[in-house]
Amino acid sequence: MQRASSIMSGILAGSGGSMEAGASSVDGGVGFPGHSHNHTHSIVVDEIDAFPREPWRHTIGGEHAPQGTIAADLKSAPALKRFGIAKERISSLFEVSSSLLDDSVQRLSDIGDCGEDLGRLLLQTRQLLEQNRSRLKNVSEKVKSNQMKVAFFGRTSNGKSSVINAMLRDRILPSGIGHTTSCFCCVEGTPELLPYLQQAGSPHRQNVQTVQQLAHSLHNEKLESRSLVQVYWPREKCAMLRDDVVLLDSPGIDISPDLDTWIDSHCMDADVFVLVANAESTLMQTEKNFFHKLSKISSKPNIFILNNRWDASASEPEFMEEVRSQHLERNLEFLCDELHASTRTEGMDRVFFVSAKEVLHLRMVEQGKLSSVIPLADGYRGRLQEFERFERAFSECISSHAIRTKFGEPARSGFDMASHLYTSLEEFKDQITALRKQCEVNHGECRNSLVALRREAEVCRVEWSHRIQQMRSHAQDQVATAVSNELRRLWSTVEQFEAPVPFTEEDTSGYKTELCEHISMNLGQQLLTNCSQQLSQDCVAAQQEMFDRLQHVLPPSIAALSSTMFVR
Repeated sequence: MQRASSIMSGILAGSGGSMEAGASSVDGGVGFPGHSHNHTHSIVVDEIDAFPREPWRHTIGGEHAPQGTIAADLKSAPALKRFGIAKERISSLFEVSSSLLDDSVQRLSDIGDCGEDLGRLLLQTRQLLEQNRSRLKNVSEKVKSNQMKVAFFGRTSNGKSSVINAMLRDRILPSGIGHTTSCFCCVEGTPELLPYLQQAGSPHRQNVQTVQQLAHSLHNEKLESRSLVQVYWPREKCAMLRDDVVLLDSPGIDISPDLDTWIDSHCMDADVFVLVANAESTLMQTEKNFFHKLSKISSKPNIFILNNRWDASASEPEFMEEVRSQHLERNLEFLCDELHASTRTEGMDRVFFVSAKEVLHLRMVEQGKLSSVIPLADGYRGRLQEFERFERAFSECISSHAIRTKFGEPARSGFDMASHLYTSLEEFKDQITALRKQCEVNHGECRNSLVALRREAEVCRVEWSHRIQQMRSHAQDQVATAVSNELRRLWSTVEQFEAPVPFTEEDTSGYKTELCEHISMNLGQQLLTNCSQQLSQDCVAAQQEMFDRLQHVLPPSIAALSSTMFVR
């Protein structure tokens, strides 16, 4: 987690910005100790202990972590590429975090039945991870879709489209004499090889050449001024578009009173605003009114002023510096004193004097897209260098601002989610630890009770074996004594036999049989009477003694069942 915080902070610091105080890092890792209570709980312990002890730090700081020093990478990279580097690193962090959440959810889902209390705790933790996984996915998608956006505004025919074409080094948007751009045109890169355009809200693709019909105000089928045409230009044809830059062209701010709708619809997500002014005139109140409205909604917007068509000054070189100083002072008064958008020092790097038409022509000739070179006014190389200086200042500004604003909120959301998850998983760990300790105590008590029970059972076994042996010997003695007594009573028993003495040989056999039955009945009955009662009493007494002993040895729940062990 600390590694993730460092990476996020490094990205923002490397861009020239910083996180607010609320976006603090969370240190430490998350462990998942288990617990043991019975066999099921032991399995749960093994499953939970299989979790990485510090999974966030382990993974983000391990082999899957983004490598390199991010702040150094950002500072050493070209300005426009810093945004892409920051996006890639932050997206990588979110992907790693998402992978961690997927793994954690899966591990918790794989744990089987583990009892009511622990099962409820695991369910709550898994639901928390799943909720954060969904939030993380949304934030990650937002990061991946972020782009740097620059919006161009100015009066009709000041050359806004020409400036964009010059920056893109190709004639993409309609430009020329008179009022040309009748709606908003947004140019962004596409990985596809052929350019195309779409109207906002329509999935239908149109040939890019039709931008002349859709956006050109001279055409009968022109769109409303607040409409948006999306132009997708192959990234391989334009270096700037490869760096996630989106350029928004606008109709003249002097043709529509609905400026508030323009601002709400197209300006709220812009990182930089470029006011394209006409160097042959001065800033008009219409231009100022638009940016005054903008500054009320967006605090200290990044505004550049391009005094376009400065090549016209070459026809009057004796007044060039005087006019330039006049324009510069008025531009600085507007930026610094009226809008408070920058300091005077910063403002000096926000005002430029250029000729977009010349720059576009020179760049297209350089690329071989034009075969003939038109005559250019004196000083065109200086104006080209001024335009390049604008592009460098613009690149530094838009990159730094976009990284802070476009990634600051996702970074804070990531910090918040990480902090919340860290706290929740620490609580989960503490609960599991407490449950484990309690189970270990219970396990120890049960183990000690089992040892004591086995020792007591062995004592009982020895005592009961001895008692049974005693009962057996006593029974033998009782039977022997009873038999001896009955033998002594044998004569009297015979005397009690009253059958007549036989006189013939045949009657003797019957007489003997009757005599035996008489002796057996009297001796056997008396022997049973004398022995069985005492033996029965001895057995009952021995059973009661065993039962009483078990009551003190066995747990109450089991002792209650012990009475069924004895036959009454």
